[in-house]
Order: sequence, then structure tokens, then C-alpha cells
Amino acid sequence: MELTFDLREIASKTKLVITKPKQFFKKYDNEKDIKPALVFSIVMSTLASLINVVLLAFFVGGIGSQLTGGALPAFDLVTPAKAIGFFFSSTILTVLLSFLWSKLMQFWLNFFKVGASFADVYKAYSYSRAPLTFLGWIPLIGILFSLIYTNYILILGITEYTGEKINKVATRVVAFVVVMFLLQATFSLFPFISSIN
Repeated sequence: MELTFDLREIASKTKLVITKPKQFFKKYDNEKDIKPALVFSIVMSTLASLINVVLLAFFVGGIGSQLTGGALPAFDLVTPAKAIGFFFSSTILTVLLSFLWSKLMQFWLNFFKVGASFADVYKAYSYSRAPLTFLGWIPLIGILFSLIYTNYILILGITEYTGEKINKVATRVVAFVVVMFLLQATFSLFPFISSIN
């Protein structure tokens, strides 16, 4: 499988999916395989990892402290080797998890009578990640807004690709997100709760 990276096309897609998601999914509804979405996912994951490494270096690695004359505390926990390792592992893991999340969501949607193929869900999921990449690093407001907008774009994409009614898709996607959040919260709290006894 050959993947081609056209950065102008990716920039154009990013702008369109963020500013006019309905128009984006109508325009790119003819993509039959997942290669363009995979390329988009790789680029968005790389950018998100790069943003996170820069923020880690600035706030945790001591660069912010040096630039502000000590106004920000210096932790010096981020070495160049750790930053590079984080960058590559984060990028690879995000791309791999996009397949897992898409497959889980496809199973969920099909279980609740939304006829979605893996390609439909993967494309919608990959393209919907653009707002999270560019806004998700902003504390609280950026994270909250980008998560809501990302899910809105995901719903629009699945609706366009499957031809299902938006209300049907929206209820199933929101339910999936809530269930996944609760599962993640439960497993995150389990070590803490078990250590109390």
C-alpha cells in the first residue's frame, strides 16, 4: 500500500473540515478506501505530538523558566531523548489507536442498527480529529470545545457516509463516547480505589 503525502491537499482538507464540515464530507464522499484518511491521520497525529513535545519542553523542560527569568518553575524532567521518544511513541500509538477506536465504534454502530462500514467510520474518525489537533492543547476551553466539535464532525461524517439520519447517528455516537469515557474513568480510578483498602 503506497501512501502519498501532499501537504497542500492536507492543509486544504484541514481548513475545510474545520470551517465547513458538511461541505467537506459532501466533497470527499467519493473516497472509497482509507488511504487518504490514513495519511490525514498520520499528519494530524504527528502535528499533535509535535505540539505536545514543544509544550512539554516549554513548561516541564525548563525552557519556559529560562525565557521568563525564573517566573515559571523549572522541572528539568524532559531530556531531548525523552522528548524524541515521546514524539515517536505518541505519533505511532495515536495512529494505531485510530484503527482500534474506529473498529469499536463500527461494532457499536452496527449493533445499534447504523449500517456503517469500517472505512466509513475510519474516514469520519480520522477527519474529525483536526480540531482536537489544533485546539486540544489549550487548557480547559480548548480541550472542551475541541472535544465537542470533534464529535460533531464525527457525527456529520458518519451521517454523510452511511446515509442514516443525523439523530440516529448522533444518539449512537454520543452513547459510545459516554460509555468509553465511563470505562476509561473506571479503569483509571481502579488502582486508586484498590489502594485505599
